[in-house]
Amino acid sequence: MRDSAKKLLLSHLRAGQLVGLIGAGALCEEVRALAVEAGAARVLVCDPAAASEEAADMSGEFFALWGNGMGGCPLTGEGLEAYLPIESLAAVGLLVVTAPPEMPLPLALQGVVTTAFLARCPPTTALLCLGHAAVLSEEARRDPRVIHPT
Repeated sequence: MRDSAKKLLLSHLRAGQLVGLIGAGALCEEVRALAVEAGAARVLVCDPAAASEEAADMSGEFFALWGNGMGGCPLTGEGLEAYLPIESLAAVGLLVVTAPPEMPLPLALQGVVTTAFLARCPPTTALLCLGHAAVLSEEARRDPRVIHPT
């Protein structure tokens, strides 16, 4: 993770916070570890691509970067308590897009964060886009709660 992205993430993490991660893989695991270290109450992971047929068709490089290629983020890590559908993340205090930006984005993840989803989130929820911006719909990218590292 770039230094600017790490600083941005650390400035938004709070002890006792419920954190939602969208997209699994190495970045997800790094963000999860930082959230646990910061005292997050729970870290919830959503990876719609994990169950898709498309994930099974991806290249070996994709599998290498995403761990096992079918969800990547290990479920046994401390503080990682749930692996849920996107709708389950609407109640979190901090959402972080962690889908790897250097890899092709699976169709199951494209535009999964919509304005309708963001409308169900508390107004204080921040969404840090540390990964692939295409996880957010065009309209959702304009939401003032969406923050991109510089």
